[in-house]
Amino acid sequence: MTFVLIAAIAQPIALCAQPAGQPTVTIRGIQFDPARLEKASARELAAIGIDPEWHNVLSPDGDIAHWRILQFTRPLNRELRKKLRSEGLRLTYYVDGSYLENVTRIQVDTFKQMQLLRVAPFYYPEFKLAPTLRNSRLHEAREFRTNENERRKVRGLLLRATAFPNADIDAITAALRRSGAKDILLQDSRRVGGLVRFQFRLNLEGVRLEESVQTISRIEEIRSVEEVGEIIPLNAAAATINQSGDKTNPTIWKHGLKGKDQTISIFDLGIPEIAHC
Repeated sequence: MTFVLIAAIAQPIALCAQPAGQPTVTIRGIQFDPARLEKASARELAAIGIDPEWHNVLSPDGDIAHWRILQFTRPLNRELRKKLRSEGLRLTYYVDGSYLENVTRIQVDTFKQMQLLRVAPFYYPEFKLAPTLRNSRLHEAREFRTNENERRKVRGLLLRATAFPNADIDAITAALRRSGAKDILLQDSRRVGGLVRFQFRLNLEGVRLEESVQTISRIEEIRSVEEVGEIIPLNAAAATINQSGDKTNPTIWKHGLKGKDQTISIFDLGIPEIAHC
């Protein structure tokens, strides 16, 4: 059996010292205390790698919704979830003990008055970017492991942006084009419960590349931006190694045990779906 794995590994970036006992959140390698982030000044935001100008773009009006990181005062049981959903929350995007929600300041104040919400800092553009697209790593040379690979032929960076479900596809596409994106490919699988994704290419260098990536991250309806990885077959010899410790000696298969005509079913809590394949 051959497994295909695509992975991006990055070291966490400690943005600010955390008071003892206070919960922190880590988003795409960035670790922070939401309470400190919520009250951070422009200087403090700049010190931890967040563009303070974006904070000024966000509307101060109480009835204008923005994406925020909601950290609640206690774990959400079934009753609390029902109550919060009745107040308009989706509770769909779980991030390290918190939730991403598109809410107004009035909603935030209401949840705090109900003593349900600890803090709700903004979901800043920097949180959307994969570690390889931030700071100096954006300019690292990309090396591919396979000799004959279509990925090698792509000029520039091949990126994938994932949007929030109610996103305006035409507006995002236009914004991507203005940012310099080429060969935009829409992947919309919402009708089957999937995501909205845009794959595109940035054939820019230096400051222009930095500005383009920053502009794309500031499209509020975009949830994340990452590089399209190289598809590499790995673990091809894992089956034989698991059998004997030697990739050339499939001892179990030699005894005719290959799993042919067997059906394996795995399920978690709840009622199993008998009709599932």
